[in-house]
Amino acid sequence: GNPVTFAMLTDLWKASKGRFLSAKTLQNYVYEINRHILPYFGERDVRFIKPYHIEWFVSQLLEQDYALSSIRYYAGRVPQILEVGYINELIDRNPASKIKLPKAAKVQKEIIGDEVIDQINKQANPLVMLYLYTGLRRGEGLALMWDGICFTSREIQVTKTVSYVKNQATIKPPKSEAGIRTVPLVEPLHNLLYDLYCQRISKYAFPNHAGGMMSLTSFRTFWKNSVKDLGIKIKPHQLRHTYITMLYEAGIDVKTAQMWAGHSSVGITLEIYTHLRQSLRASQVGKRSLHLISKR
Repeated sequence: GNPVTFAMLTDLWKASKGRFLSAKTLQNYVYEINRHILPYFGERDVRFIKPYHIEWFVSQLLEQDYALSSIRYYAGRVPQILEVGYINELIDRNPASKIKLPKAAKVQKEIIGDEVIDQINKQANPLVMLYLYTGLRRGEGLALMWDGICFTSREIQVTKTVSYVKNQATIKPPKSEAGIRTVPLVEPLHNLLYDLYCQRISKYAFPNHAGGMMSLTSFRTFWKNSVKDLGIKIKPHQLRHTYITMLYEAGIDVKTAQMWAGHSSVGITLEIYTHLRQSLRASQVGKRSLHLISKR
C-alpha cells in the first residue's frame, strides 16, 4: 500500500494531543518535533521503523552533547507518535515501546554567586532585581501590574502570568493555584520599583515602548541588553533558583518558602532544600544578600 510516513503520524498525534494541551505547550512540542525529530524520521515509512533506528537517533543526540533531560524530552515524543499509528492500526506494533531512554542525572539547580549578585545590585536593573529578590517566574514578572504592588505593606501580589504564542503575549492565570501568592517586597527592590512607579507610563510594571506588553522577541532583546555587562549568561529561572537558595540560607522555613516560590507541592521545595542542605553546607552563595530577606 501507500507509505505511511512518520510526518503523517505526527499530524495525527497533533490532532489527538492538541485537545488536551494549551496552545503554548502544543506549540513547544511541535517546534521541538520539527527541529529534532522530523529531520531524522519525517519521511520514513513507519511500517519499517525498527528499534535500532530509534536507538541510533538517541545516540546521535548524545553525540551532539545534548543534556540527558533534553534527550529524554525529544526522544520521548517518538514512542508517543508511533503509538498513535499502533492505536489506529497503521502499524502492527510500536517499535519504540521497549526502548529505554537514558536517565537524566540529577544536577544542581543553577544558581549565581555573590560576585554576580553584587554586580546585579550595583547595576540596579529593576527587572533583573525583581527576579532575583522575588523568585517570580519570567511570565509572572512580565505580567506584573502596578496595582499588584503595595509599597506601604511591602508586598507583591502575583495573580497572573504571560504566555507567548507566535511571539505575541497573552495574560493567563499562573501555572497552578499555588502560583497565586503574596511575595515580600524587600530592599533594595522596594525603592527601585517605587522610583520606576513614579515615572510609570503604563499599567504594566515592565511594558514595551508603547506601554503594552512586551513580545517574546522584545523581551529577549531587553533581557540580553540587561545582563550583558554581568560577564555570564543568566536566565530568569536561574535567579528564581538563587532566590530559593537565599531563602534556605536565610533560615526561612520550607512551608513559607513554598508559598513565596509558588510551588504546587511542599515536596518540590523540600527536595530543593534537601539538595541545598547537602551541597551548599559550606558555601557562601548569596550570604551577603540574605539579611535583606531575613530581616525584612
